[in-house]
Amino acid sequence: MQRLYRRCLFKIAINPFSYAVSLSFAVVSALQFFILQQFFTDVGSSDLHRFFSFVPYGCILVIPALGSFCSRPQSDLDLPFSSLEIMAAKTLACFTWMAFSLLLTVCVPAAVSFFGNVEWQSVLCGYLGLLLYAASAVSLAIYFYTLIDSSGFAFICVSIVLAAVNSIHLLSAVVTLPNFLASFVKTVSFAWHFDASGKGIIDTRDIIFYAVSSAAFLFASAWALERKRGLESKKVSLQKILFASACLLLLIDSSRIYSRIDTTARKKFSVSQFSKTLMEEIEEPLSITYYRSRELKNLYPQVKDVQEFLEAYADCSSYVSLSVIEPSGEEMASRLETYGIQGQQIRSTGKNTTSYSTVYSAVVISYLGRSETIPFVLSTNTLEYDLGGRMQALIRNTKRVVQVAVGNGMKLDADYAYVKPWLESQGWTVVQTRFPGEYREQKLLPFTEYPDVPLIVFGSALSSQSDAQALVQRILRGGKTFIATSPYTVDIANDWSVITGDDPFAYQIQTLGLYFKDTLTSDISNTRLSLYSDQRADGSSASVQTQYVNYPLWPVLPSQTNAANGLAMFWPCSLEFDEEVASETGMKISRYLVTSESAWQSKTVDSRFITDPFAVSMHPEAGEESGQSVVACAISDGDGTLNSVIVGDQYAFVAGMMAYSSAPNTLDTRAMEFLSDTLLKITGETALLELKKNTSSDTALSKVTLDELYEKRIPVIALTLMIQLLLVSGAFAAVAILRRKNLEA
Repeated sequence: MQRLYRRCLFKIAINPFSYAVSLSFAVVSALQFFILQQFFTDVGSSDLHRFFSFVPYGCILVIPALGSFCSRPQSDLDLPFSSLEIMAAKTLACFTWMAFSLLLTVCVPAAVSFFGNVEWQSVLCGYLGLLLYAASAVSLAIYFYTLIDSSGFAFICVSIVLAAVNSIHLLSAVVTLPNFLASFVKTVSFAWHFDASGKGIIDTRDIIFYAVSSAAFLFASAWALERKRGLESKKVSLQKILFASACLLLLIDSSRIYSRIDTTARKKFSVSQFSKTLMEEIEEPLSITYYRSRELKNLYPQVKDVQEFLEAYADCSSYVSLSVIEPSGEEMASRLETYGIQGQQIRSTGKNTTSYSTVYSAVVISYLGRSETIPFVLSTNTLEYDLGGRMQALIRNTKRVVQVAVGNGMKLDADYAYVKPWLESQGWTVVQTRFPGEYREQKLLPFTEYPDVPLIVFGSALSSQSDAQALVQRILRGGKTFIATSPYTVDIANDWSVITGDDPFAYQIQTLGLYFKDTLTSDISNTRLSLYSDQRADGSSASVQTQYVNYPLWPVLPSQTNAANGLAMFWPCSLEFDEEVASETGMKISRYLVTSESAWQSKTVDSRFITDPFAVSMHPEAGEESGQSVVACAISDGDGTLNSVIVGDQYAFVAGMMAYSSAPNTLDTRAMEFLSDTLLKITGETALLELKKNTSSDTALSKVTLDELYEKRIPVIALTLMIQLLLVSGAFAAVAILRRKNLEA
């Protein structure tokens, strides 16, 4: 067997096309991730799931090609080995070369690690899944090459079958399948079974599937060779029936009794100790109901992770029960609406038509006659955090309420349109309030009526002196407060001109030892604008042209403790503080957000700020302060408890401004994440915040700036491809030397 394996492997290794196929596979895998996945842009991510997800599809042509290099059906007939030994040697030799091809792709995660955080244990899990996939795919290829005498026709058949078994689970997106058929297409999909490994999960069901399918195709190949040798009857033997039955029973059993190992660094697919401790407080039956549409279950593999996490979550307490319901019909839709659950639209494409379906993936938690809802969940990224906040409210009979006041003339439901729905999705009840000095409108009570409820303030230009004093007094009394403001306003709807004025709060906050600077903060790390024009420089008409301009007055903060993924800001005003003045009031002020080291303070020119993207200075002017600056401060009481946060930017949370920093078809939610995370900190829910951090991965390319990332795209891609070429060349040279020595011997 060993001798036969070495012979088959040598046959592949001496074929120059083997190296060409492996190199092409590695190059295509790297290019699709770096270029097609837009790695070197502002949407780039260190998440390698998309890289791993492509590899099975890249094998559709590679594995049939490798199989053809060791396929010699006629010569196999006279070998002095059993049919099973011959097929096992061929399969193992082809698998070994495929493993070498996969090894070449390790250059991709290695390159990514220089730009962002890479969880190598999850990478190893992904490659383990790829090896299992390769074993099944290679076994399938060898079977077809044994069954079909024509190598060309066998190549076509293997490619078609691999394409089918990789994509068959997507059939549910095109047509509506019965439950049993939808379950079947997922079961036989090679790519579906790889999904868990690509995310860092070792699932025994997937391992057994690949093991059973590999063994099944291996034995089928041996039986096919037996028939060609004239040693096996064409009739179905008892041996085959027993083998098929054993495989089927093993697959069925593995779907009922299985184990999952979470290899991610933060164990984001496992129940944390926080949740286990929280559920120890449950004293009465608590029910969790997962409403999940069948269309989602058939289309998205990650929905499977949601159900399995909920099952593990429910197993932590004997009082907790889990039900999974597939909602259908108007009656169920009406019932879900009572929980505040709205269906989401997904598109299904048929041969000649496109239709839209309403789907649900919501969680309802009921306890002692009260309920909490997670309106829509499609993955486990923040599922445990969402569950934790709602379980905490139910078990401890508390209600998480937050006040929001807008003091710059903008509207909460229009200009700050994302704030309320975002906070509500995080489990908060949002109450709109107002400054005490405002006229009573829409029955909004002033925030002074609820001193114990956390308060969020956007802008303070319209505040009165008494309003400013009320805000400062709230901070001095330890009231939980988040204020995003600046001592000037910007005409964001028109020419972006800056309007300076006497902001009472900016003046009153000085009594705490906190001061707003009289400058605008600029930074080399900033948002790039896409500007459109249909005029030439002389004013004549021309076709629409696009120009990209870096705008330093919209700094992009680097990743830091209080903004893990950074933050896009708009005309921010830096702050400075006097610790001695703060200590006299019994408060302590510290940095909360800072710019990069390349920031500077832009001063006025002729009593006005220059904000025109084409006229603004791209570097510090003479006399302007440069270096890292503070754009948000934390205010704590004497024992260090965080009470308030002051941010020198009232526009980072405006819906229209967030759109500027967003990639196409993707909303930049970093400002909302920062807001909700800070709210958890000032309300003392740090344990819940840690849970959120542990269940979400830091995939930002935080080790470099966006400009550095863009500049390094060509060198990195070139170096990656060069290393792959050197590895292949080295392997080819080693085999050539070994072959020469054997010939000389």
